[in-house]
Amino acid sequence: MYEITPDRVSYRYPLSRLMADYLRAALGAGFCLFVLLAADPAPLVLWVFVPLAIIFLLFGLHTARLHITRIEVDDLGISTSEINTRTLSWQQLDRLRLRYFGSKRQRRRGAGSVELALWADGRKMKFDGQVEGFRDIAWHALRAARARNLPLDEATADNLLSLGLDPDRDQPRPAPGERDLVPL
Repeated sequence: MYEITPDRVSYRYPLSRLMADYLRAALGAGFCLFVLLAADPAPLVLWVFVPLAIIFLLFGLHTARLHITRIEVDDLGISTSEINTRTLSWQQLDRLRLRYFGSKRQRRRGAGSVELALWADGRKMKFDGQVEGFRDIAWHALRAARARNLPLDEATADNLLSLGLDPDRDQPRPAPGERDLVPL
């Protein structure tokens, strides 16, 4: 977390949380390229391992994009900067959705992943739980949704409660040490 002003904070996807994805991409692409270079260029081998290598390379590029992304959030809105900058004003928020991906067993262990999706003016921004300050971002989004009287689906409300954010009442902003994602 980098505080620009007391009200505006900048967050990133920390390298420590992305290392496993970088490793998966490198090992997957490396294995596929090894098979392609070591095996006979039979059509079946090409049909299987060329697309797999491309998928792993694209996954590596996606991880690199997350790594360079900077998210700035304040009372007026949220913006992401990577190759280009995108901004969403809280006053234009149309929809908020918080999804959990994983099994019930993973949820009890604090595993699985969460994704926050925000819509405004036909544009969508998505953030996954790996970003530092995820609870703070979700708090700002929830506060904007409450101010605009936006309905929340049952899954979103339950997932917000799992983060310690009550969708039915105002809460103070999470303290700086509590702005990261807590296990669901």
